[in-house]
Amino acid sequence: MWPIRPTIASCSLKTPPSYKEFGSVSPWLTVQQRAYRLFMERHEDLAAFATVVRTFRRAAGYTQEGFAHEARLDRGFVGAVERGERNVGFRKIRQLLVGLGIDWRDLGIALQEVDPLPRRASGRRSRSSA
Repeated sequence: MWPIRPTIASCSLKTPPSYKEFGSVSPWLTVQQRAYRLFMERHEDLAAFATVVRTFRRAAGYTQEGFAHEARLDRGFVGAVERGERNVGFRKIRQLLVGLGIDWRDLGIALQEVDPLPRRASGRRSRSSA
């Protein structure tokens, strides 16, 4: 036998006291909405790249739409890159650079200024086996 369908009067509309078991998303979202939000969250590792792309785009005087057209990319993709929501592969970075009119060296210098890489310890281990 089918379970009895709950009525509005029998449902509690109170928000649960903690979202810990759901992560940072609301339990009232559908599975698809939860998956999309988790997938599209901002990644802090990509923040430096996002900042550099946005800075170069603005310096070139492009809107996101104009830049996307110039780089032959989707405007939504460019927006996601600038928000740090998309991890960009080699080919897409190359398209972004062509659209911005800069080379790899300029990108590397700008990234190093925004987010310097940590230096290795000065004591190098030798590769020779003893």
